[in-house]
Amino acid sequence: MVKQLRRKLVGAYVLATGLLLSLIVTGLLLLSLKQYETNNISQYQTVFGNVVDTIRDSNKISHMWLAQSEISENMMISVSSNSVPLSFKGAWKPLTDRDRLFEKLNHFAEQDGFFEEIPGSKPGEVRSPVYSIYGDQREHYYGSIYLKKAYGTEQKILILKALTDEKEVYRNSVLLYFSVNLMGLVILFFICRTFVNHSLKPLETGLKRQSEFIAAASHELRAPLTVIRAGIHAVSMDEGKAKQFLPGIEKEGERMTVLIDDLLQLASADAGTWTMRTEPLMTDTFLISNYDALAELCRKKNQPFELRMQEEELPAVCGDRQRLMQLMTILTDNASSYSPEGSTIAVIVRSDAKHVFIEVEDHGCGISEEDKKRVFDRFYRADKSRNDKSHYGLGLSIAAELVKLHHGKLTVKDTDGGGSTFVLQLPVWDSQRAGDVGSRKKEKGIR
Repeated sequence: MVKQLRRKLVGAYVLATGLLLSLIVTGLLLLSLKQYETNNISQYQTVFGNVVDTIRDSNKISHMWLAQSEISENMMISVSSNSVPLSFKGAWKPLTDRDRLFEKLNHFAEQDGFFEEIPGSKPGEVRSPVYSIYGDQREHYYGSIYLKKAYGTEQKILILKALTDEKEVYRNSVLLYFSVNLMGLVILFFICRTFVNHSLKPLETGLKRQSEFIAAASHELRAPLTVIRAGIHAVSMDEGKAKQFLPGIEKEGERMTVLIDDLLQLASADAGTWTMRTEPLMTDTFLISNYDALAELCRKKNQPFELRMQEEELPAVCGDRQRLMQLMTILTDNASSYSPEGSTIAVIVRSDAKHVFIEVEDHGCGISEEDKKRVFDRFYRADKSRNDKSHYGLGLSIAAELVKLHHGKLTVKDTDGGGSTFVLQLPVWDSQRAGDVGSRKKEKGIR
């Protein structure tokens, strides 16, 4: 499912961003070609003006100068006086006949009404706009006309410029922008794939853990159900065996109840429906008042239980009394269960300006570095060889969720001399800040 979703998301992202990139690249290409055309026209107008000014201001124009001008600027020049063309035949031969190209230029100017701009024999001079003309083989030219009338004479200059490199420029520009677009699409593909993989990683991890959770829960429920069904079957076959099997059935039923209660607590934590009744708690008073209950957890294995607190007064923490007691019970019971009989279980308490640290120390088998990474995962037990059926691997998961509710932190480290120490870090209760929050709530009418 995740793989299909990944492919669809990558395809959708690449399609959307690729389309946007293609539109941007196409727009830039059109702007570039437009700028190229504008520059060509501007250059042509400059050359046209220079040639016209030279011819107009000179009494005599040599064929050599006209030939040099045509070759240097890739132009064709036609000069006529009183409709009589100059005898100059041109310095180079275009793909389309020169006379035919000049006829097209005259035709465009006539359609544009250019020759009517100086009516009758009225003196004056005028220059036409730049016309775009195509030859018989689709070669491209720019053309303009200069017309001067004075005292019964008429001078007309027609100039065409061949755009010989235009097609190559267009082709190179298209190839360049296409290559940039293709490279951009490839880069976008890898960026989108990396982004989607990063975004889907929590979902993939969650689904994997959910599958592991369901498989583990099914396995843990199957064992007591098997014992219960076997016991019921034996009793149904021989009622005299009831006393032998009923205690086992009752014990497995209690185990299932504990497991289901733990599962419901974790489900409530996932749904965010755990209720919290927070209040300021004096750390030393809280631990001393619950000393006997915690020590009782260690007596079944004859393990001494010690509570060690710093000499300075411990600051208060803000939390739910019952939830914190549940948390301490889980950590103490875990320490006792994974420690040998007669070993000491200690709760060590210290503080700094911002946090209270409660360490639950044991001298048991310890936890490897690899197992420390998963020790808070659900149904995970570091020592898989243990046959203790009273633990399902959910206690530390519940403890981790309880710590989150109290905005704290729970870590594990090695105990000096062997064993494990779970370190609970809780924020110190800030009475001044709490008073400010309470005042603001009161001002807003919050109860």
